[in-house]
Formats: sequence, C-alpha cells, structure tokens
Amino acid sequence: MNEYIVFQLFIDILLFAIIIAYVVKDGGKAQKKEMPDIEELRDLVEEFQSAVDKSERTARDLDDQLRARRDALEALKVIKPTGRMEENRPEAAAQTNPATNMSTDERKRRIKLLRQQGVSKEEIANQLSVPLSEVELILKMAGGVD
Repeated sequence: MNEYIVFQLFIDILLFAIIIAYVVKDGGKAQKKEMPDIEELRDLVEEFQSAVDKSERTARDLDDQLRARRDALEALKVIKPTGRMEENRPEAAAQTNPATNMSTDERKRRIKLLRQQGVSKEEIANQLSVPLSEVELILKMAGGVD
C-alpha cells in the first residue's frame, strides 16, 4: 500500500508540474482578458451618435414632405372646376351670387334656359350679372346648348 501512495504522489507532482509549465509558457494570457481600447470605444460611440442624428434628420425631412403633400392634396380637394377656391363646407355648394341672390345651381339652370330661348351669351351675362366667361363655360360644360 505504501507503493500506491508513492505512485499517487508521483502522478500528482507530475500533473502539478505540467500545469505550472502550461501557465508559464502561456504567460497567463488565458486568465487575462484584454480590455478594448477606450479610443476605439469613443469612436464607435461617435459613429453611432452620428448615425442616430442622421436618421432623425431624415425622419423629420420625410415628415415635412408628407405634411406638405397632405396639405397640397387638401388644397386640391377644395378647388372647384370653375377655378375658384371654395371653403370645404356643405353650404359652399349652395353658394349664392350676391348680385342676384341666386344659388350656383339656379344660375346654371337659368343660363341654359335663356340660351335655349335664343338669348345671346352677352345678354345672358348682363341679365344675370355674371361674367361672360362664366356663361360660356357653363354652356360649354352643358354640351349641346350653345
């Protein structure tokens, strides 16, 4: 049994020597982790911040463009075929002509009726107190009533 203890002691010393030799040969690098360079980290943080700033500027620009297009679209919705700007409200459809106190639909109907009766465009414009170009446009849009 004494031989067994001596043999075990010999193996333990041998393993210990191998471990010591490995640590000395490796220089202790296995246990020591290298820290990243602080300047590299600062550069990375600056690049990241620059990218974030650029994406925020791009998002603001896109938002401004979207808002401008939406406003332009809304403006197009309130332009009537006559070329006049109208308010975007229901009563704008029944807008009255202050000179004759007549709604737009009534004015159109009367222009067509007078033209069918043979009244000239100039006389229609004078009778209804509307511009000659409006009379011509309404008659052109009515089609066939010239």
